[in-house]
Amino acid sequence: MHPNNNISVLEFCQQYSSGKRQFPKARLQKADLRDNSLRNVDLREADLSYTNFKNVDLSDADLRASSLIRAELSGANLSRTNLSGTDLSRANLATAQLIESNLFGSCLNKACLTAAKLVKVNLGYANLTGTYLIGVNLSEANLVGAIYDNETIFPPNFDPVNAGMLQDQTIEQLLAQFNHICQYSNRYLGNIMTAKYLHSSRPNFDWLEQFQISKSNQISFEGVMEDSISQTQLLWFYKWIQSFIDLCSQIVKDFAKLIV
Repeated sequence: MHPNNNISVLEFCQQYSSGKRQFPKARLQKADLRDNSLRNVDLREADLSYTNFKNVDLSDADLRASSLIRAELSGANLSRTNLSGTDLSRANLATAQLIESNLFGSCLNKACLTAAKLVKVNLGYANLTGTYLIGVNLSEANLVGAIYDNETIFPPNFDPVNAGMLQDQTIEQLLAQFNHICQYSNRYLGNIMTAKYLHSSRPNFDWLEQFQISKSNQISFEGVMEDSISQTQLLWFYKWIQSFIDLCSQIVKDFAKLIV
């Protein structure tokens, strides 16, 4: 891969066909990869905005914290794919298969999931503002803490409140969510490891520097609590949470399940 992480579609496909699976931080924006098989590919933190993944097999892939803004994913197989902290704003996921996929803390603002197959999907704390969910069965999806607004289009008779969703997200709620996770980390990993992981997992994003970590690993906010949260800020906050969970999971295998 080139030093600046740019890679042509031809290079990418040739390297994948030869057995390579690791392409973290690759830049493949606006690439046409339709109808390909890319199972188990690692595209963490990659720029895949505007890329055409129509009918692509991305099952068991790692797309954590990648940019899939306006990506074409209709008919794609995303079963067991890790999409946590991924930006899928305005992406087309119509008829996609999302079986046991992880979209924790992802941004699906104005994304289309019409007739997508969602089975045991983790959409916890995802941003579903303006998302199209017509023809989707959400009965087996984890939606606790996911955000919606008046422009979110749900299937008939679906009650977002009963599913644990939130219409507005405040800094106070973000703190409660993260501190809840930290309690479990303190219990299973201890204070020293929890503190180490909290600091090392925090992304380099200015707004996050306003969150302070106490000696007991309680997180507080130094800014104005009543300030509104932008979609970008929310996405980076959940990238922090997901990175922290990933580190904890290296020691406690089922850590992600313990905190639910």
